[in-house]
Amino acid sequence: MWQCLWFLPAAEVNRSITGAPIGVNETNENTTAGFEILPNANTGNLTLRVRFSRNATELEQATSNSEFASYAVSAGQSSPDMYIRVEVSGNVNATTLRYVVVRLGYALKYLDTDGDGSADIDESTLTLWRYCPAMRSWQQLRQGSITCGNETITVFGSGVNASANYVWANLSSLSLFGIGGIAVATPPPAPPAASAPAGGGGGIYVPEAVLLANSIDLALAEELVSYLESLGIRLYLVNASNFSEYSSRRYIIILGRHKAYEGVGEIVANLTSHEERQRILAGRAHIVKRSVFRTEQVVHILAGKDRYETANAWRENYIGIAEDIKYGR
Repeated sequence: MWQCLWFLPAAEVNRSITGAPIGVNETNENTTAGFEILPNANTGNLTLRVRFSRNATELEQATSNSEFASYAVSAGQSSPDMYIRVEVSGNVNATTLRYVVVRLGYALKYLDTDGDGSADIDESTLTLWRYCPAMRSWQQLRQGSITCGNETITVFGSGVNASANYVWANLSSLSLFGIGGIAVATPPPAPPAASAPAGGGGGIYVPEAVLLANSIDLALAEELVSYLESLGIRLYLVNASNFSEYSSRRYIIILGRHKAYEGVGEIVANLTSHEERQRILAGRAHIVKRSVFRTEQVVHILAGKDRYETANAWRENYIGIAEDIKYGR
């Protein structure tokens, strides 16, 4: 039986563990949340602490709204800035749960991020994200497994119920959660005129590039993104799941090694030789591939033995790469 409790921004609910799922509903102003928890125990007590905020830092000092937004952007999403932190104590902790279903409600007004009266985020695409404190990163919740430090978390399922206005996920561990969703498509502005590339056929050349990275490497690449865009380069930020839609573009930049998270590693592994992967593991490398997915294509792989060396790899090479893209070389 679900019990509804009305409360201030933080509340604690105490329950007895009986071996059956424990259900709780919580509400704070325009935000609601529902939980179904099955501890990995049959007896004892459980205390559930729930906090809502539109400021991620209020719930976890190691992260922020802007940091979450950078991860959401890497997955092609925007953020309505809605967060909830859920903690358990007593005879269980966040890692001793058989499963927990988290349902985070949302008000439609929060999907209107610019305040013009129309939704800027597509409600049907909303998903939950989980903050991993061990890696200080955000991870999108999709069915399967995710790694958070030494912990492997199972995501049994996830989705959105647009008719009831909540996003949900069924997983094996609690933490801080946020909502992301794909921006509502709007007609693109007319591209700015640019000179034709050297040796070109006289048409208007619009410099553009695809940047493929996982959420970890993209979060460290703000300077790279800003520089490319400052040169007037139209930049497409993609992840492994939608890369195939952009793989025929002339210029592609890939951040990460052959063991990178979130599917990027598999793509890099297919593009690199054993010798090239050994160069990456030895420190960092800039590997250039040509005519991979189409003729006259240039693919830049910037990778290191860890995320910091990957960042060093693009810092050492990005100015030259950007100039080549800008002038179509």
